[in-house]
Amino acid sequence: MSEVIHAAFSDMVKSLRKQRKLTQQELATRLGVHRNTIGVWERGDYLPKSKTIVLELARILKLDTHETQHLLEKLFRLEHSDRLMNMTADERIASLEEQLKQALEEVHVLQEQLVAAQKRMEEFAQQKTRAPAFVKVSVKKPCALNHTTTNTSHRLPGVRTSLSK
Repeated sequence: MSEVIHAAFSDMVKSLRKQRKLTQQELATRLGVHRNTIGVWERGDYLPKSKTIVLELARILKLDTHETQHLLEKLFRLEHSDRLMNMTADERIASLEEQLKQALEEVHVLQEQLVAAQKRMEEFAQQKTRAPAFVKVSVKKPCALNHTTTNTSHRLPGVRTSLSK
């Protein structure tokens, strides 16, 4: 299968379909698309329009996770390079600036989540230092001499009860 993984998206789809002994019509029917759609994908004239279709294609072709990942990478590398080829330098710069802006927004959200987590940790640490060190617990203990029970008290470290003061 490794020779298929290194092929172009179109070649990879065609090779995988043939390995599974499926015709273009059978694959198209299972995928819910027209037979010509499979043909244009395999010739490299067009690409699938969504990741969902590619994932369904991978499911139908019974691809493992590694093969599915490579199929998606092939598709999105092609889409990205096609987009870049058709962009002017100013459009490329604008695209990169937008990607940078999105990345900075994600960093900001992550920083906010980190600060919130640190606050929760500090609150937890403060609650732990305010907890009583010992709690009085009453236990009935059998007396060996007269076969009765006696009340004894024990202090258990780190145990809190709603009855203790």
